[in-house]
Amino acid sequence: MWFFYTNPIFKKAEEMNLSGDDLWNFFHEKVKECSVNHWARDMIGLYIRKGISPVFVTARSEEIWLETFMSIAKGLHMTYFDLYMRKPGDKRPSEIVKEEILLDYVLPLYEVEFALDDDIKNCEMYAKHGIPVLHVLNAEGEICPNVAKCSELLAVSDIQSN
Repeated sequence: MWFFYTNPIFKKAEEMNLSGDDLWNFFHEKVKECSVNHWARDMIGLYIRKGISPVFVTARSEEIWLETFMSIAKGLHMTYFDLYMRKPGDKRPSEIVKEEILLDYVLPLYEVEFALDDDIKNCEMYAKHGIPVLHVLNAEGEICPNVAKCSELLAVSDIQSN
């Protein structure tokens, strides 16, 4: 999720050669330690002050819904927002999960102004549906490694967090 820097967890899991259920169990155990992307929080805050409520779509599992909700609430200092997550046991790629959530739950209910994501495949998915999207840099200030695998670079921010 672009709102939190989760890539240090995945980097550590890779160093430990974790995969499958072991990887996700490790992620769920460590997810509370993720820091907030401060510039993204500040930008969302501008919209909130204008009366626009954020909608979060994450490939995190509903198994950690409460932890994710509480982390977002703490990061934004608010408790009114919608949060959509992958179903427990769903191991499909995030761009497939997020597209399904977008089509089934988000687009029928909301007017989507734009999307932010840290995975270029998700960015391409949003763009495919005509949604302006900003690709967010990860905690190390690097672009998603999937960029090198894509045929077209959409847009990459160079905004750094504090």
